[in-house]
Amino acid sequence: MPCRGNAKTDEFTQGASSENWLKRFTSPDNTFSCPVDSQFGSAQAPARMDVLTLARIQFGATIAFHYLYPPLSISLGVLLVIMEGLWLKTKNPVYHQMARF
Repeated sequence: MPCRGNAKTDEFTQGASSENWLKRFTSPDNTFSCPVDSQFGSAQAPARMDVLTLARIQFGATIAFHYLYPPLSISLGVLLVIMEGLWLKTKNPVYHQMARF
């Protein structure tokens, strides 16, 4: 059974390919199963992750990227303004080259 309601009425599972995918990886208790191999290569029982755990993993990855990239882009803009200002003030070509990168 898919994650949200009945497979015939759920808008997420419309279409054969997505419905087949969900049937392969979901169980009636709304958990996703992922096959886990042991260290010796033999297959064990599938590990179960519920939808909440997957949502938390996705949120953590999103927050990690947003914690890094927006501050870097903002600081890069500020650094370019400073280099441009130093070039206008001193006329040193090094600052102009740094601002143009």
